Parts: sequence; C-alpha cells; structure tokens
Amino acid sequence: MEERFDRANVPKDVADALAKGDEPLALKLAIQGGSRDVNDLTNMIFFTRHTELAVAPLDPKGKDFRKLSQEWSTIQDQVVWPAVEASAANTDLVVSGSEVVDHHRRFFMGKSGKRLKKLVEDAAREVDLNPGLLGTVMMAETRRPLSYLSSDKVSSYHIGADDFYEGRAAIQARVPAYKKVKWDKNQKPAEHLNDAQTNRRTVKTILFNSGADAVLATAVYLKFREVRLRELAKEAGGDFDTLPLATRIALTRIAMAAGTGGATPYLKDALKGVDIFDRRAIPVRAYQTKRNATVRTAQAMHLSDWVFGITVPPAVQPELEEYVGEEPETGVWSSFEEEEYVYPQEESASEEGEEWEAEESYRGGEPVRGAGGKGRCADVAGEEEAPDFEETEEYVEFEGVKPPVGVKLTEHYHIPKSATGTAGSVTVMDQQGMNPGFVSTLTDDILVDRRTNGLQTNLDNLIRTKYARFLATRSSAQESARAGDRLRVTLIDLTGGKLFKPDPAGWGSTFATDGASTPKICALYAAHQLRRDLNRLAELNSYTKKDDLVKGANAVWKKAGFTTLPRVAELFKFDEAADRSRPVSVAFSTALERNITAAYKDNSNCAVDQIISQVGFSYIASVMWQSGLRHQTRGGLWLWGGYCCTNKDFVRRLLTPDLSSLECVTGGRAGLSFRWKGNAMKEPKPVFPHNATALSVATYFALLRQGRLVDDASSASIVKTLQDACSFFWDGQFGGLVINPPPTKCGLTSSLTHDGILVKRTVGGKTITYAAAALTVGASDFPFRELLVDLDKLVRDKN
Repeated sequence: MEERFDRANVPKDVADALAKGDEPLALKLAIQGGSRDVNDLTNMIFFTRHTELAVAPLDPKGKDFRKLSQEWSTIQDQVVWPAVEASAANTDLVVSGSEVVDHHRRFFMGKSGKRLKKLVEDAAREVDLNPGLLGTVMMAETRRPLSYLSSDKVSSYHIGADDFYEGRAAIQARVPAYKKVKWDKNQKPAEHLNDAQTNRRTVKTILFNSGADAVLATAVYLKFREVRLRELAKEAGGDFDTLPLATRIALTRIAMAAGTGGATPYLKDALKGVDIFDRRAIPVRAYQTKRNATVRTAQAMHLSDWVFGITVPPAVQPELEEYVGEEPETGVWSSFEEEEYVYPQEESASEEGEEWEAEESYRGGEPVRGAGGKGRCADVAGEEEAPDFEETEEYVEFEGVKPPVGVKLTEHYHIPKSATGTAGSVTVMDQQGMNPGFVSTLTDDILVDRRTNGLQTNLDNLIRTKYARFLATRSSAQESARAGDRLRVTLIDLTGGKLFKPDPAGWGSTFATDGASTPKICALYAAHQLRRDLNRLAELNSYTKKDDLVKGANAVWKKAGFTTLPRVAELFKFDEAADRSRPVSVAFSTALERNITAAYKDNSNCAVDQIISQVGFSYIASVMWQSGLRHQTRGGLWLWGGYCCTNKDFVRRLLTPDLSSLECVTGGRAGLSFRWKGNAMKEPKPVFPHNATALSVATYFALLRQGRLVDDASSASIVKTLQDACSFFWDGQFGGLVINPPPTKCGLTSSLTHDGILVKRTVGGKTITYAAAALTVGASDFPFRELLVDLDKLVRDKN
C-alpha cells in the first residue's frame, strides 16, 4: 500500500467528517476536492480507523498482518469503490456510476495497471488522441488487459481493428504513427467472417508483434477514424474541432465500431447542433449505436479525469434541438452521399491520399466483446485454507498468473458476460474474465459477508451448532474450519440482483478432497468447450472441410504442447456445405450423446472414461485452469485419473502413450482405470486424481446458472444432462421448483459422500436461486437433505 496519505494534511472538512465517523461523506468531500487515488483514499479510511498504526506499509511478519490486510481490501471494496462509483455517475449523459467505472479496476490498478497506463499515455500522445478514449476502447473491445501487456502476438480482430490490414495504405497516408506499429508485413492475413448479426462480411486479420504494438495500433486506427471525420466535416462545410470534446469522443468511437459511413449521419446531426447522445438509462448491448457511444463517452471522460488527469468538459444537452429521432436502423446512411470505397491491393507510398473506408457490416456501434465481474464484502476469513498473499506497493498483483510448469494451455473461446449480465461477442477465455462475481478484482480473495446477519456469519453459526458432530473438535466451540473436519460446505446466493454479484459463504470450502465421481463434471464441460473451440477455429480460418479443421486444430494443440490431442473425429459430426460457402460446423456425434447419457444418467464409469480419453487430459486441464475452476492458491476441480471400469479390455483400448493403467475395484468387482502421466499440477497439495473443493463445485453450478460455461446454450445443455445425475441432496422435498429436477452431481466411495446442486424455486411469491456443495469425508451418515433444507432457509432469510 502507498504512503502518500498524511494524517496532518487532511483537508478540514474531510477531517471533520472522519472525526464524526461519517466515512461516506469524508470520501465524497475528498473526491470533490480532487483526490483521484483509490489507494490513498483507502489508506485515509484505514489509518483513521487504526490510529494506533503508523502510516506505513503493513509488516508481513506482523501478527495481525493477514487480518489487517484483509480489512484494508474490504475497505477498498465496500467503502471506497462505492464512493468512487457514486462520484463517477454522469448525470448529463444519464450513465450510472457502476457503468462508468466498468473495468477501470481491472485495467488500471496495481503494477500491471501502471504499465498499461504508460502504454496508453504514450500511444495517445503519439497520435494526439485523448487517452481516456483510447483506454475505454481497449476495455470495450477486449475486456482483457493482458492482451495489451503480453509479449506474444495479438490479433487485429481481437482488439477491434478489423480493417487495419485492408486500410493500411489510407491509414499510413493520414496517421504518421502507423509506421511505428510493428507487424510482419509478409504475413498472410487470416480471412474469416466477422461477428455481425446480419450481412456478415469477410475480414482479413493480422497479428501485431506484441501487446504494446496492439495498443499503438488501436490508437492509430482510432486516429484514422477521427481524421476521416474531420475530412468529412470539412467537405460538409463544417469544422469537426469546434464540436464539444465529448461529442468528438462519441463520434470517433462510433466511427471505429460502425465505420465512417456508419458515423456519417451522427456527424451531420452534430454539425447542425443536434444532440447525438441517447440520454436514456438503458444498459450497453449490441446494435444500439447512440446509447453505446453515450456510455463509452462517459467512461472515457471518467478515465481521462481519474487515470490520466485530463478533465473533459460536461456533455451538456443543447438547449435547442432541430431533431429528435429514433435509433438509425441498419443501412440508414444509404440516404446520404456515400464515398466510393476503394481497397488498396498493395501497401505503397505512392498510394498516399487514396480514399479508403471499410464496408463494415453495421454492428450498432458496439461489439461488446467482453465480460467481467466485481466482488462484494470481505474474504473467506476464519478458514485455514484462505490463501496468504504478498503485499505489493499497492495490493496483490494477481493478473497474468502463469500455470504451474508443465501445464500447457491453448486458447478457449466463450461468450463473456459483464457484471450486469450483458452478453458479449465470442472472445478468448481467461480466469479474470470468468470471475463469478465474488472474487476481489484487487486481491483475488473470495468476498463474503461477515456482518452480524451476513450469509457467512449465518452459515458459520449453522455449522458450529447443528453440524458440530462432523467437526474436528465435535464442539460448537470450534471457531473456524479445520483440515480434520469431516465436512466442507459452500453456499452461493444467486437470487435476483445477486445473479452476477453473488453472495458466497463457505466452511472449509477450499480444503481439497478426493472428489469421487463429482469431478466428472469437468469432462462434461470440456466436451462442450471443445465443440465451441472447433467451431470458432473454423470461422477464424475459413475452414470449409472437416479434414482442414482437424489438421488446423491438431497443429494448434501440438504447438501448445499437449501430450495427447483430442480425438475430435470420434466425438463430433461435421457439416460441410456442398459449395464450400461457409465454414464447416461441428456438433456432438450420436456416439458422444449416448456416452454422455450413460456417464451422467446411468453412472457408467466406462462411458465417462471414454469421454475423458477422447477429449484428453491436456485439454481438460487447460479448460479447468483458464475457467478459474482450478486456481493457483485455492485449488479446485482437477482430473488426472480415470474411473474404475469393469470392462478391462474396453479400458485397454482407450489407453494412449501418456496414460498408465492400474487395477481397481468397484462395487466388489475388479476393474481397470488409468492415470495421466503428464499431470503437472502439484500445488496446492494434495492433488487427488479426481480433485474437488466445495468452492469449486458450487462455483461450477453458479457459472451454469449465469450461462457462462461456454455460452447460454452450452450451459443449458449441461443443466439438462445433470438434471438426470445422481444426488444425495435431492429427493423432491421442495415445491415451486423452476428447474425441476435441479441439476446435481454426487460422488460416492466407501469413505466419501459428496454432492453439488443448483436450486431455483419460487416460495411465497419470491424466486430464490442458489448453488451449493457439500463434501464429506468419513461421514456416511451425513444428512444431506437436512442440510439442503437449512441452506435453503439461509437464502430465504436473506431475500
């Protein structure tokens, strides 16, 4: 944490509010007075609460370090950020504070945030562009800060510069900084269809040399759009630079997303004095140009002020308007004079001055390619498994955590969702983008509510009293979870507005245990993810034939270092267009569907072994890590072992060079199973062949409810499959079920009894939703159904 806070230099009005204990007022006054450092504001509250402490970084060796560090994080999450959000609300543009600060924290906090800020400032200065606009576009296009901090190559399509390659000559002629963007000019662009809802067109995607080059490329691409708007304004007898800065920001954003042609109607309106902003309180979603541009403008104004120290004058609504109209429909600009579109074939200095404009399929001015979430309340305190963390100069630096050595990753594609549930376009999955909504974006800790009547407090009281016989001390005097407890529990309240801002609670929730059959859900998820990845590869590379897709996918997985490649021909069926007019599409084969039914409805170990073998441990591992269901400190779901199948010859046919077989017994019958030789996951210990934690199992079901395991359709398919799965929780005891029966997945051995469940039901006119998991060790008599009734009541009492 930083040392800029000085008790002696607090402004009098702020000090008076602090003396009265009015922290919200103190923060409001400090922000109004110009304070723009979130960590400094956090220190102000923290050290006012702890006058016994010197204003200095906490000592990691101090006895209260962990407790105080968690309190500092909680203050930032619960007290400071709400104040920042409140101050960020743009009343002129009618954009809420939560929308305005969306992803501010993920992109511009901590050491990585400082690096990104420097990259944005340098690129914006290079092209003479407002850095707040550049930062906002980067957040909107990718929702992934690591894309810009990477030393690896970055796709032009991923960052939203769809037509950078096609327009390179026109861009070079107008933006001198183009020459500083590093990319291999000899590379062959990947041709594929864009993600427009209608009138999809082929785009040519290239790779920039690094994330830093992607930042500069975005700045150059934006600047080109701004220059074209300036030229068009001059042709129309107007002056782009006389427009208010907020209006110019909005027009430039529209021009990047919808093309200069798409921005032309709005430019003409703005030059006539018409208000181009949509000042209605509606959220960002695809195909609503004016409102999306309005929200992005508010975000750009905020970043410009808070992050880059540049104030943008308010976007005051004009007193006189010549026009009040609806959102332009696709193709609305066809009634205006259009440019003649000419695509340069070769990059050459002789083409300087050549006209170029992308014939973009109209995307409504907003691709919405990302997702994110933000946490609530405090860390899972009182559980011995809660991870230690290192103090940095500001907070824990967790973005970009690399997997353990030996764990190989490939790119996975999914439909992200924002903190408000807005679905984006297909993008690359990572742990931060899969935040279920209760992981701190600052410390990476689980955020729970430990207030007097908080869900965590109530769960603690329930376990200590009613279920004390399953605890290590067998007494309600036990204050926190211990490794010797025979019970691990997680409850995640997803009711109403908590769907994407869940309220979690846990007891021993990250203690690892052999998950028995429960981790079979990993293979089910991976099979759905593999289908999405193959379809995306076909789209991006314009593969029209099955053989080309299989060859291309295998090349990707070999490059990633997979020890065994997914056997896609055994898993899927491929639909090729006779005229090769579209990419080949991939769907589950009849055999795979039959195996899924046998594995999850009929509890066939042989069937699930076949799915695991066909998908491959390497691929499953990559999915588990990048989805966050396996975490670097909290552990979680992990598979490196098959299940005991009594048909030994069948198992032998499944064995590959990276698998070793072993004898086993199930149901009193001898069988054969296998283990993955290439397993590199060793920490946190132990790592069982079928590893699970209560937190990871409950999170799996929470992500299902959010529609975030691959996409809505895949999540719904997984739910349908697990409605037929085994359960100890469920016996039809509840009425009013919306999902009937609920999706579940049990696990059972001679010493283990586990279950996970997703419940959505209506009771007393109120619909409640929650995910829960209970893992027990040496507790065959554990009353799962009774626990579910108790957990259900905890959720009802909170809603």
